[in-house]
Amino acid sequence: MARVGSVSRGSDGLSWTDIWDCTAGRFTWHYTIDETVHILEGGAHVVDANGKQWDLRPGDIVSFQVGTAARWHVPEYVRKVAFCSEVVPRPLTVLMDVGRKLRRHKPLAAAVAGLFAVTIAAGVLMAK
Repeated sequence: MARVGSVSRGSDGLSWTDIWDCTAGRFTWHYTIDETVHILEGGAHVVDANGKQWDLRPGDIVSFQVGTAARWHVPEYVRKVAFCSEVVPRPLTVLMDVGRKLRRHKPLAAAVAGLFAVTIAAGVLMAK
């Protein structure tokens, strides 16, 4: 049995931190986000689709990129902190950076850049 509890959420809505725990079992997890985990208690043996293996114990930290599939074997119990983030397409991150820089200098320019970014973002997302 697995449980998850939210700890925090980034102001951008694209990142968050969870506490997750799980009793004994085996499962395959398909990562739809980037996730870095820090093992707090217990442990797990994890193998990704490329055959890379981890024997995770308290204190260990490992990152899984979006698109990774990993087979988890939890012998008894595992508890982790998961630092999660949505993957944003590169054109949007560039526009977000421009908007942040403009906001620091000129509020009006930031508003214009924000409208421009939203317009471009809508086009990028619709193109997918």
